[in-house]
Amino acid sequence: MTGSLNYFRRLIAVVGDSRTDEDMLPWARAMATDLHLPLTLLYVSAPGEAWVATSALEILKTDYRLSRLTVETRHEAGRIENVLPAIAAEVPGTLVLLPQPVNASQTLRIAEWSSIDLLVAMTTPFAIIPAGAVAPSHIHSIVVGNDSSELAERVLNVARSIGHSLGVDVIDVRAYEPEDDTFGTDPLVTARSIRANGLAGRILLRSARARDAALIVVGSHGLGHAATPLAGRTTEWLLANSDRPVVVVPRD
Repeated sequence: MTGSLNYFRRLIAVVGDSRTDEDMLPWARAMATDLHLPLTLLYVSAPGEAWVATSALEILKTDYRLSRLTVETRHEAGRIENVLPAIAAEVPGTLVLLPQPVNASQTLRIAEWSSIDLLVAMTTPFAIIPAGAVAPSHIHSIVVGNDSSELAERVLNVARSIGHSLGVDVIDVRAYEPEDDTFGTDPLVTARSIRANGLAGRILLRSARARDAALIVVGSHGLGHAATPLAGRTTEWLLANSDRPVVVVPRD
């Protein structure tokens, strides 16, 4: 296959916190299995903590939830927003799984990354795994945000690639926000398309829940026309509030 139907070639799961690892590993297994991708467990630590990272990775790669998968491990020292973008860009078609940031009182370096910094730095798609999100035994559908922007076509291609690999429906969602000229347009809801009035993040999450969609795919710039230059209010709202993984597609 070529084009949008053969987008991904490698999956990286960022690990290192025993609490977020419990959410991460089932999703890593589900995504690696269903997308037919080799899996790399990446531990980014503070300088001088290589012995902690190496020990953790040796245990994690033998976790029963990763059995029968092709699993590699990798350790890097530094801040994740500096290290991860370069690693992800090494292999075209890399998808990165990140745990939702945990509170700042923790000492692990994984707790210190900033969503804004990472959104700006990343050039490959990544997914945030929310705390407590349960990986389904079968993914029924995925939702993609479509704002008709220059980035929208790339976002749609990534969503279609995931949908094709999983053999599931891709539901195209567009929100008519209050500041848009289109606000007040009659809603249109079909099997594979939703057009509705309201804030984009809330429309996307409501649509995902209604269709039992396991993933929400959005662009890094946000979905509303009034998005901020860095990450976008819609994407940031979803990263903070979604109860299921959000796949963020950056610009090239």
